[in-house]
Amino acid sequence: MRQSRVLVVTSTTRGRLQAVLLVLLAFALTQCDSGTGPPTGSPGTVTYRLTSPNGVEGALLASIPTAEVAGVGGGDALTQVITTSSDGTTHVAVINRFGAEGLSVELEVGNTGAPPEATLVEVVGPNNVQRTLSGYSLEIVR
Repeated sequence: MRQSRVLVVTSTTRGRLQAVLLVLLAFALTQCDSGTGPPTGSPGTVTYRLTSPNGVEGALLASIPTAEVAGVGGGDALTQVITTSSDGTTHVAVINRFGAEGLSVELEVGNTGAPPEATLVEVVGPNNVQRTLSGYSLEIVR
């Protein structure tokens, strides 16, 4: 004959179960992501575009940490992109050869959700005169 077992829940057993559940709940909450960390993304292309208070520009020079850049592109029939790397920094020059409306560069990065910060180093007007950087920025285009 088969014996059946009956679990008798006493106040002591109930207290232990509640304590175990409370510990499991506390552990689960510590494993949750609050969403306040840096955004994550996959590898891909990020486009940086020059924002200019003066309209059409002749060229720009920007610098980006080399470790965060897998490749550089973005040149077309109207612009030329030239890169060089030294001392952990990739320097990118974008030259407006034939009157392009805007200057931009594409970077292959490891995390499109947290792209590297590109620092604008220099801008020259269409007449090759250096501009002051006041009012200029590199904007990430998504």
